[in-house]
Amino acid sequence: MIKEVFLGISGGIAAYKACTLIRLLKKAGIGVKVVLTKNAFEFVTKITIETLSQEPCCFELFANPNEMTHLKSRKLADVFVIAPATANVIAKLACGLADDLLTSSFLAYEGPKLVVPAMNSGMYNNPVTLENIEKLRSRGIEILGPDKGVLACEDVGIGRMVEPELILQKIKVMSYPKLPLQNKKILITAGGTREKIDSVRVITNLSSGKLGHNLAHMAALMGAKVSLVTTCKSALINPEIKDICYVESSEDMYKEVLARMKNIDCLYMAAAVSDFVLKEERLSKIKKQDELVLDFKKNRDILAKVGELKKQQKLIGFCLEDQNLEAAAKDKLQRKNLDYIVANKSEVIGKDIRSVQIYDKSGLVQAIDKADLLEISYQLLKLML
Repeated sequence: MIKEVFLGISGGIAAYKACTLIRLLKKAGIGVKVVLTKNAFEFVTKITIETLSQEPCCFELFANPNEMTHLKSRKLADVFVIAPATANVIAKLACGLADDLLTSSFLAYEGPKLVVPAMNSGMYNNPVTLENIEKLRSRGIEILGPDKGVLACEDVGIGRMVEPELILQKIKVMSYPKLPLQNKKILITAGGTREKIDSVRVITNLSSGKLGHNLAHMAALMGAKVSLVTTCKSALINPEIKDICYVESSEDMYKEVLARMKNIDCLYMAAAVSDFVLKEERLSKIKKQDELVLDFKKNRDILAKVGELKKQQKLIGFCLEDQNLEAAAKDKLQRKNLDYIVANKSEVIGKDIRSVQIYDKSGLVQAIDKADLLEISYQLLKLML
């Protein structure tokens, strides 16, 4: 459990995002002690940082000759994060330089470390920077990002600092024991499919896609090679997830899942796929009328098809019911040739705290009561080991 974070802020335009990160950490009940480089004050102010963190911020190595400030980080925090980390700071860290309070504190710190790069694409893609980042990785330092997008200079490319929400999630994940997921290939589906009624209307469901996306983020942060097929186009995406496919309909999801099945170790079918589709496609908008009768047919079952085709892959399905949850879950597990099924009631839709039951062919494997989505994701990822 992360209770205290030591946050380093270096002098890049992305320093403004560190303010949001501090706010998110505090909201999550995590204390924040901040150390800044002198250049960071070109982008954020001392009063802003201290107001948000509710702690005095530090920036001078010799501010108090009688106090070894750079050694405090060893006792004050559960993890040391630098966000943003500029190319200059990364170069210093890679070489073990300690010429200011931030680099001295980082070098002295003996716990988990996370570096979040942010810089122009040219600086990031320079072989020297890439080599420095790999040096940090080889020493067990976690690296998150950078992301692709529009940069401060209006160039488009890699170098953006990842969003603060994702950094918070990574910090939380660092409190979990590492799972051996390196190079494991995991396919995850998320969100609710939308089936066309006419040119402007759809039939869908209330799935938020939260669990599927949390599962994908945690798997990627644990080192897995994740493929994510999702309907949630506006959801936060970890740049470590290289294969992301956005779909709308169950037919699109069917094609994308089957296209990836041969090359995966495990499938988590967390998406809520529509059970029904219109018998006949309406190409134009249906005019408003007093009564409307639509003729639906049963949709084809993606998970059942995958169950027929599977070889060595593990299949984890999800079951959501209002009544007779256990019986429905066990029936679905058998019919669709699944290794595990995750059962929960419809009342959990969209919730961040949930209770779920996990079954295999022998019966109940695990009951998780009122846990957050990261904890549930961690337990679900253990199923494939």
